[in-house]
Amino acid sequence: MAEIGPDYGLVEPEDRFVARAIPARRAEFSAGRHAARRALAALERGYDAIPAGPDRAPVWPEGICGSITHSGIWAIACIGSSVRWRGIGIDLEPADPLDGDLIDEVAQPHELGGSPDRARAARCVFSAKEAVFKAQYPATGLMFGFDGISVDLSAGEARYTEAVGMNLFPPGWKNNRFSLCQAVRDDLILSLCAVPT
Repeated sequence: MAEIGPDYGLVEPEDRFVARAIPARRAEFSAGRHAARRALAALERGYDAIPAGPDRAPVWPEGICGSITHSGIWAIACIGSSVRWRGIGIDLEPADPLDGDLIDEVAQPHELGGSPDRARAARCVFSAKEAVFKAQYPATGLMFGFDGISVDLSAGEARYTEAVGMNLFPPGWKNNRFSLCQAVRDDLILSLCAVPT
């Protein structure tokens, strides 16, 4: 975890990726890389560069998988050994209600769990789906809409749906049930999805 604001410094090719970015974007990127390096240090890894790929996703050092997220004043990274984990996804969101026009796009009625505050429940669903997407994307390289994942936050799991295009997933991913953890505090939602090998 790192606070967004201080200049933590970047190495090449990280610096090149945000050379023309506005200061706020550069601060988010720098804090995210700082959080990732702290996580790498906890695994006794060196000071590796963590560049962004053409799709803007982090390119992790050999043998590492992980995810970076930021919201408000915080950046968080979560990593693990790729021997143990096929993918890790983390998402941090403000605990603000989701815009009413987006609720039906992001969440199916059963995913809202009968919550009387549909807009806040939909923000939780959004965060969970972001974490699942980030966990699977580096391995599959496939993108899909919110209808491609169904989440059950009370059970702490997600699965792919039969939405259009979801049949493109490689064997070993299509039938996965993904474990989810989510913590909701007054102002933040943190979602984690880790897929074991």
